[in-house]
Amino acid sequence: MTCSPCSLRSATCATLIALATAAGLPRSAAALSAASSPPVQLPAFNVEAEAESDHYIQSPFLPNLQGTRINAGKKTTVLDFDALPRINGNNYRQALAEAPGLVLSEESTPLLSIGYRGLNPGRVQFMQVLADGIPIHADQFGYPEAYYTPPLDTVDRIEFTRGGAALMFGPQPGGALNYVTHRPRTDRKLSGETLHTAGSNSAYTAFSHVDGTTGRVGYYGYHHHRRTRGFRSANSDVELDAFYGRIALDATTSSRWLLTAESFSEEHGEPGGLTFAPGPGRANYNESRTTASRLHDRFHLDRRAASLIWERDFTSGTFASRVWVIDYTRASRRQNGGG
Repeated sequence: MTCSPCSLRSATCATLIALATAAGLPRSAAALSAASSPPVQLPAFNVEAEAESDHYIQSPFLPNLQGTRINAGKKTTVLDFDALPRINGNNYRQALAEAPGLVLSEESTPLLSIGYRGLNPGRVQFMQVLADGIPIHADQFGYPEAYYTPPLDTVDRIEFTRGGAALMFGPQPGGALNYVTHRPRTDRKLSGETLHTAGSNSAYTAFSHVDGTTGRVGYYGYHHHRRTRGFRSANSDVELDAFYGRIALDATTSSRWLLTAESFSEEHGEPGGLTFAPGPGRANYNESRTTASRLHDRFHLDRRAASLIWERDFTSGTFASRVWVIDYTRASRRQNGGG
């Protein structure tokens, strides 16, 4: 029997088509079965607190529900430092780089000045400032200036609630900055870290911490030191020390207690402003950008604080109750005509 090349080629093609069709049937059936099966929804969770060793990167926005707070419909921003390079020396220019609308007025002192959309940034007086949900203004209603903020080395993230939505935290209309600080780690009995940074003008910054958990009790403590003689020709020195201790009881359970004690002390010189006006005895900017116009103006701050927080997890969220006490001592010495 003989076969022509044409008929042989046709038989071969028919065989290949049949094999391809047969091979494709199981795949189509499997794909159809997978498409018809219901999707698996994983449980959602929010990381509310982290240790120094944790590096969870939060969403850039606050969740709709956060404990007893309703954030739905509000304009919020989460500045998670785990998503940024390590911030040394309280560099707020780096920390706030991803928060549009915030205006940072930089200065050589440790004091902070932040405003929001046209509001005066001086000492953050038109914004709420909180640490773990606790107001840290000198006086929230009568004298709302923030002479103290936690060292950024101990901050996990900053939660920023914009504009009038922040009135649930206090009377200031320019938004709210909430510093969420670290908690004790629960996977080790003892751990620690120390970071030292040196720079020009005799600048030196040190941050050292220890933390861990033994049984039901967790602990976290740090010491932060910062000093510099400043870049001005005189009276621009800074000396700062901060001590902090936190005890966590039953941190891994649904009901936990947090006891915190802290101390903050700083002193700096205020070398005064410069002018473009010429004349004898004037600190002219064009002649010298580093000269000082105030040789004896000084600022000193002592702050002591203690707080107790109780947190209870429920199916629908977390309830938190806070009590705190803060003592401020502020001393400012100005020469006559110094402002």
